[in-house]
Order: sequence, then structure tokens, then C-alpha cells
Amino acid sequence: HNYATNRKIIGARYYNDPEDDGDFVGHGTHVASTAAGVEVQNASYYGLAAGTARGGSPGSRIAVYRVCTPAGCRSSSILAAFDDAIADGVDVLSVSLGASSLSMPGGTPEGKDPSMFNVISGTSMSCPHVSGIAAVVKSHNPSFGPSEIKSAIMTTGSNRYYCPNQSFTTPFDYGAGEMSPTAPLQPGLVYETTTVDYLNFLCYHGYNTTTIKLIAKSIPPNFACPNNSSPDLISDINYPSISVKLGKEQSRNVSRTLTNVATGDGNSTYTLSTSIGGKGVNVHVSPSQLKFTKSGQKLTYYATFSTMAGSSVEGDVFGAITWSSDKFKVRTPFVVSSS
Repeated sequence: HNYATNRKIIGARYYNDPEDDGDFVGHGTHVASTAAGVEVQNASYYGLAAGTARGGSPGSRIAVYRVCTPAGCRSSSILAAFDDAIADGVDVLSVSLGASSLSMPGGTPEGKDPSMFNVISGTSMSCPHVSGIAAVVKSHNPSFGPSEIKSAIMTTGSNRYYCPNQSFTTPFDYGAGEMSPTAPLQPGLVYETTTVDYLNFLCYHGYNTTTIKLIAKSIPPNFACPNNSSPDLISDINYPSISVKLGKEQSRNVSRTLTNVATGDGNSTYTLSTSIGGKGVNVHVSPSQLKFTKSGQKLTYYATFSTMAGSSVEGDVFGAITWSSDKFKVRTPFVVSSS
């Protein structure tokens, strides 16, 4: 086909019947515009959501890899698309699958012309929101790796949330909170999850070193799974959230390491605050302040979660560890569950 182009879309591949290469339901177009669409003024869906529409990273280029058809999404096509995207030099992969499960308004209202815009909801739509912000974070912080980008987005999220038709919601519903489109650009501190962390994650799940070498083709020299590997040790991975299990009158110690990524001279002091929304659990964090003297410096804190005397965890208890300076707030959600 011959189409006019403004170089926004710089590549496209399909993995099924060449006669089935169109976006007939609008799913791919919708998620691509959400991730990286340019600004379009006077947008609305018959008066709904009126304003200027734009993607999360309007300056980014788009390469499209169409792996789904009305008949479904083949695993072989998905894996082939991943390989092609990496080989093509794609910086951020935004993966929205399952085009057949969409929630959208009805058809064209009587007496109205078809709208140039659409309103669609679903996990396919939430993914490109994150992808767009991730691309912007990377452009402002070229040295950030994937884990630092993820940390910046998670630790700057707001715990203000709205879940209609639910009387009670938890972080299992809304995650680390509502994303900010600007705060992750300067997060202050980040958690760096290393390659060894991810390899140990597989160890803790029960995979041995030989099997892991088949999964991860490139691993550090002399890597071996810890002798005491168990699922409980997953809590020790340097991740921007914490999950621990406790039995009656038990305690669990975990540590986390934060890296100072603030610009300038790097001198900053962060003060601790904790919140917990449940009974029967205590959390103690040491030290109570983190004093950084230069950018790139790493400091470690230790958190002890324990059940109160004579009590046990009832269900899941949620809370957060927050480090605050005069410029930044770094919030780490946690959950304590019964073992």
C-alpha cells in the first residue's frame, strides 16, 4: 500500500496472513497513539473527554509489530516479534495483546457522523500509558536502566486511587499507585535491581544453575545459586516494593539499597516515615535518616517486620516506607501476609 507519512511510524511487520495486515478494530492504532501520539487539539468522543489528546511520549518514533488476528495471538508470533524488535534497535517495548477483549462505548449515535476518536478501556490501554512515561524518563535520564526507570515510576506514584463498584481496594488492585507524568523524571533516589538479583529470583523459585544458564544465555562469570535458596528470599531482591510472610510471633529482616540520582552537588538528607494499615504487625526501619554526599552514592537501610506478642497476621497488612527530602519523596509500598 502507498500511504502518506510524517515519519512517526518508521517500521511495521506482521506475522500472520499477509491479507490480514490491517488494524480493522482500531486496537493497535489506539495503543500506539496512547504511547507516542502527537498532540491533537479539539479531540472528543461526541463531547466526552474534550480537550487536547496526546501520547505519553509524543516525540518518540513508532515501530509496529502486529502479532494478533481476530483468531488470537500465537506464541510463536509474539516471540518472533520480540526478537525482531530487539534486533531492530527498539528502545521501549509496549506490549498490548488480546484485541478481542475491549470495552468501548456503543456505535455512532443516530444523526451523527462517525467520530474521528474513540474511547477504549482495558489492560491494553494501561500498558502504553506506562510505556510512554518510561520513554520520557529514559530520554531525560539516558543512563537509567530498566530497573531504575521502573523504580522512578513506582516510587513517585500517588496512593490516591479510585476503583468504582469496589467497597475496599488494596495495592493488589492499584499497585504502587497512580503514576505521575512528571515526578519520575527526577525521582531523587532509585532502586537498582541487578542482573544477579533477577538470576537469584529464578534460584529462589527452585531453578538450578544449569537450568538458569539455558534461560539466560549471558550470566556473570562464576555465578551460582545460593545454597539456601527458597521462595522466602525473594523479599531480599532490591525491588521498589517489599513483600514478606510472617507466622505467629515471627519477625523478618530485609534490606534495600537506594542510589542517589539527584542532579547538582548530590548533598541531600532523607528522613524516614512509615505507615501501616492493619493490626498485629510492627515495622522498624534503621537508620532513620539517609545522608547522601554525592550523586551516584548508594546507601542501605534495614527493615524488620514482626508480629506483635501473642498475635498473628490476619489476611494481608499493607503499608509504606517513605524517604523524604526537601525536594523529593520516595515511597516504597509493602505487604505483610500470613505464612
